[in-house]
Amino acid sequence: MPARLARFAQGILAQRSVDIRFHTRLHGATAEAALLVGGERLPTRTLVSTVPTAPNPLVAGLPVATERGRIVVVASARVGKRIA
Repeated sequence: MPARLARFAQGILAQRSVDIRFHTRLHGATAEAALLVGGERLPTRTLVSTVPTAPNPLVAGLPVATERGRIVVVASARVGKRIA
């Protein structure tokens, strides 16, 4: 996403009282709050979290084509080429 568009979107979200946190670790969540590493508690009923992920190690053993450890799929999200 272009930086200009990201800043615009962040501004719109801020106008709607959305609290955006970067480089922040989530320790846990309850029905009423987000609990951050370090002890901060943010009262909320909605939580959106993006987290870095790695491919599941079990994928390596499947008879399907992979790319960088991930299953290759076609546009319809079906598994592409199967390996015999």
